[in-house]
Amino acid sequence: MGTTYTTAARRDAQRIAILQRGMGSPDWLLLATSALVCLAVMLAYAGRVTLLDRPDDRAKVDLNRVADPGELDAPLAAAFQDPTERRAAAGELFHYLTEVRGRGDALPNVGAIARVSRAMAPTSPP
Repeated sequence: MGTTYTTAARRDAQRIAILQRGMGSPDWLLLATSALVCLAVMLAYAGRVTLLDRPDDRAKVDLNRVADPGELDAPLAAAFQDPTERRAAAGELFHYLTEVRGRGDALPNVGAIARVSRAMAPTSPP
């Protein structure tokens, strides 16, 4: 391994030259970019923490224990604004749930209702 020798006078001269040069535009650009990145990270963290702390006001329904189609109205309100469509969708979904229970099965998760017929899909306005 090679060694280098720098005298104290030369080291001092290099330090003085750097201090006399001052901050140029690349230095200011680096500082501004770093500050912007720090701000972005803080805002992302604050948004994530706020999202996690907010209580969930949406209705939760255990699909394995639904006793009548009326219990499905509140969760389906976001997908179906028209009450007639919502009741029809709740009826179709309830019919599927009773078929699953009739076979002695249980829904492992909400993704299991993806097999429900497309007849209950929301219609787009004309």
